[in-house]
Amino acid sequence: MPLNKTLEAAALPEVQETLSNLVGDQPVRTLEDFLKTPLVHGALTLLVCLLVAKLVLTITDRAVSRIKVEQTMHKFFRSVLRVVVYTLVVLVAADSFGFNVSSLVALVSVCGAAFALAAQNTLANFFGGILLLITKPFLVGDYVSVSSGEGTVVEIGLLNTRLRTVDSRIVIVPNDTIFSGTIVNFSQTGLRRIDLQFSISYGSDIDRVRSVMLAVLEANPMVLQEPEPPFARITAYGDNAITYTARFWCRISDYWPVQYDLLEDMKKAFDANGIVIPYNHLNIHMVKD
Repeated sequence: MPLNKTLEAAALPEVQETLSNLVGDQPVRTLEDFLKTPLVHGALTLLVCLLVAKLVLTITDRAVSRIKVEQTMHKFFRSVLRVVVYTLVVLVAADSFGFNVSSLVALVSVCGAAFALAAQNTLANFFGGILLLITKPFLVGDYVSVSSGEGTVVEIGLLNTRLRTVDSRIVIVPNDTIFSGTIVNFSQTGLRRIDLQFSISYGSDIDRVRSVMLAVLEANPMVLQEPEPPFARITAYGDNAITYTARFWCRISDYWPVQYDLLEDMKKAFDANGIVIPYNHLNIHMVKD
């Protein structure tokens, strides 16, 4: 017997079994008999399931939109719900057509277990992203510091979070690394404290140094009086200089500009008032042989 006829003979029982499941065991002689076949019953069940699935997805999507869920979380929830709903539709429809769905469910379970073992790191980042979206330690636009660096949050994804540094570099950090480490959110209060230190010579008058530093702080409009007014005090004694610290509060948006401005203004004020900033000197003594 030729090979193609042998394959046809081997496949014939399977084809007959499939057709028997779709048409039924009873002979189809009338239209009423045809409407009672598993083929028509399955098609009607599939149509009804698709309509119900569409209705459920629409209602759920509107409900989630009204409670103002984070956009990334909204997309994830909608995608997961679509997968679950349409998977149930396929299983119900396959059962209505007369197919054995238990083997299909077992196959899906085995594939899911194998995927979970092969993608442990990915799943850890995935669940880390879910926890970040639920707990909300920061939002898009916040300036944060994490274990991998600091910057402005550009995007919170399901697997990683994108940060933009002050020099416009995009840093992609895995969500599991962020959630398992320390998170510092500088934008939550809208304010940030700055401490600037200056080394002044021992010969300079303490009260005069403090008054000059306070005058410079009060003259800058980016220096805030709340939650506490700025101050200048001695914080350390060094080998060849006294360390003065200027402490003040500013808005997050003024964090970098106010630092640069005050560093320049302080130097100008010190020079104008005869306040010396010491620096290391090297004295060389020439000794004749």
